[in-house]
Amino acid sequence: MSFFSFNTQIFKWYLKAKFKNNLASEHDFGSDQYKKLHQINRCFSSRPWGMQHDISGHVLHPFDIKTKTAYEFCIELQTFGDICMNTAQTISNTTDRIIAVFWSGGIDSTAALVALLQTIPRQQLVIICNQASIDEFPSFYEHKIKDRVKVISPRLYSQHYRDFFSVSGDGGDTVWGVLDDSFWQSSGHKINLPWQDCIDQNVMPDLDFVQEFCTWSGREIKSWLELRVWFYLCCKWQDKCMRLYQLRRGLSPEDAVPFYDIDRSFQNWTMNNLDIIIGDKWIDYKIPAKEFIFRYHKDADYLKYKSKVNSGYLDSDLVIQSNLQSYHRIAVNEDFVDFTLPSWPFIDYHEIEDFNDEYHLIPKRFLQ
Repeated sequence: MSFFSFNTQIFKWYLKAKFKNNLASEHDFGSDQYKKLHQINRCFSSRPWGMQHDISGHVLHPFDIKTKTAYEFCIELQTFGDICMNTAQTISNTTDRIIAVFWSGGIDSTAALVALLQTIPRQQLVIICNQASIDEFPSFYEHKIKDRVKVISPRLYSQHYRDFFSVSGDGGDTVWGVLDDSFWQSSGHKINLPWQDCIDQNVMPDLDFVQEFCTWSGREIKSWLELRVWFYLCCKWQDKCMRLYQLRRGLSPEDAVPFYDIDRSFQNWTMNNLDIIIGDKWIDYKIPAKEFIFRYHKDADYLKYKSKVNSGYLDSDLVIQSNLQSYHRIAVNEDFVDFTLPSWPFIDYHEIEDFNDEYHLIPKRFLQ
């Protein structure tokens, strides 16, 4: 049996207890190539790093992790908006259930909602949002949601999530290289420079490996921004897209999907459009998505000034409510079956070992 994801927090606690080492994590195991991927990761971000998994298939994860949506480069001629509309149609064809859409007011969740609003009958839609969502994009709520589509709170959704087919914006940030304001402030001046001139060789000295890693993308990777986008797409895609399933007990693709992970379309759009991920200014980030939104709802201020902010208000609300349930689901396997620990909601490390002895998520050679 293989797994798509595991609860990094639970297993980090377990590994720390096992090895009596505050630094113990999955990054301490695996091949030399896997550790070099982690060195690239460290060049772009500080802790927490989360799970990295190479969806191009060149470097195996040290644990028994299987790729859900494998990367394979191909030419993608569709626009970002076209792919959004096709994705919404795929979701429509997938289910007859009421579709519950997470909307934070941010760019990625709004782009997904715009496509679904143009595809799904209103009576089949429910929007999960809160006041922070409305505050992030008030005109959209006022003119496209209020009194037009049923709205429920994250708390109510948490109580009844099994009644819906759920759609989240997970994976959206990965389409755009998971840029954030701190990265832009520190690296915005060098994003178009050759990556060889920007990488911290004290952290990642093996530039030959980085060059090899770039070739796995199927296209030339020249700049610091291009390397950043390719790394996050290749090594963080699965981690970001599995979050929806990790947070809720019993969910499978028959019950929920991350909008940006229906197939490889958004992956290939990204790798064919690295030049329009961001412009010269921070507010130029995700312009193709903002243009798609603007064609549906002509809010010029959102198009011109909206930038990436932490749209975590909705997520935080759900995370707080889902915390115990997320610890209940210690790993997501290829059949999306829940594994229950008898001690839940407490964590007994002996039960983790019993689980691992039966399902072999962590190879035994790492634990000896």
